[in-house]
Amino acid sequence: MSSILFIDTSASPYDVIITRAEQVVFNSRDHQTMSEVRDLPIIVNYAFRQIDITPADLTLIAVNVGPGGLSSIRSGVSFANALSFSLKIPVAPFSSFEMMGHELTAETDLPVLGTTRGAGKNVYACLFTADQPTVMCYGIFAEVVQELTADLDSFAVIGTHRAEIQALGLTQQIWDSERTKGTLPAMLAQTDLLNSRQRTYPQIAHPINEQTLETAL
Repeated sequence: MSSILFIDTSASPYDVIITRAEQVVFNSRDHQTMSEVRDLPIIVNYAFRQIDITPADLTLIAVNVGPGGLSSIRSGVSFANALSFSLKIPVAPFSSFEMMGHELTAETDLPVLGTTRGAGKNVYACLFTADQPTVMCYGIFAEVVQELTADLDSFAVIGTHRAEIQALGLTQQIWDSERTKGTLPAMLAQTDLLNSRQRTYPQIAHPINEQTLETAL
């Protein structure tokens, strides 16, 4: 029976979900004892005990490779790669922006503009639409927002710069999602996407940063 381990490395503490036959059998957010735990292996081993499975029961590891808090994402992705290698099962990367986009496209038909902080005055930004490839950019805030939205009449915003985007004085209609990030359940139904991303050693998942922006997924 197919069991998939989903890991959100951008959450603090890490969010972990395990599905079996496409049904959620463990969600770390439902367990108060894990609410302050910052050690991902502890959370995952706790999950195994709670649903009485072993690592050998897993068939796939799906991991958020960012962008986001760089140290937590690096640690989480390294754990996912190591577990994938030791179990000889695939790892499938997805992005923080895909979590944002899939979550909001369940509520709106608008293109989704997501942002998160980068180094210095730079930001990561992404334009997500359900039927087109995700477009990610890295650079100065106002420049990347204007570049991604130049051809749009309206769009939704999610992420850490929602208020700043609305203060830019853009002519488009903007719908504020009032959310700073997406959540892991948004990726549970993305079976085709995750299957297309499967990697087995020596191919591994890589955290998204300004150097890997176009190659990490």
